Amino acid sequence: MEGKMVVFFDADCVVCCRSLTLLNRLDEDDRLLFASLWGKTAAELGIEDGDGSMAVSWNGKIWRRSEAVRMALQGVGGFWGFGSILLGIFPLRLRNWGYDLIARNRYRVEGKGFCGVPEEGVRQKMLD
Repeated sequence: MEGKMVVFFDADCVVCCRSLTLLNRLDEDDRLLFASLWGKTAAELGIEDGDGSMAVSWNGKIWRRSEAVRMALQGVGGFWGFGSILLGIFPLRLRNWGYDLIARNRYRVEGKGFCGVPEEGVRQKMLD
């Protein structure tokens, strides 16, 4: 786990699972690891699932909601790292409002339930 960014996600959310697959495909330099918000790794780091929002842990710091998305994009680097910088231009309150809007409606759009067996690259990066 040393030097890796850990992305915590809601394993019951299809939107989250698809986002995880996308992040894995963008992670060409193999910088990310993945874990469930309800798993052992989250518990060890003191990450509470609470509202079910995404979390990112890197270098001893934890980000939630829109900041977690921004950090995950920074973690994959390249064009998406630049996108992370652009996203950071918007006020945190506005970004979290957008994040919360999607989070509140995610089950309405995609339903609930894990989206199946994760693709090979994701399985290899899962911590728990």
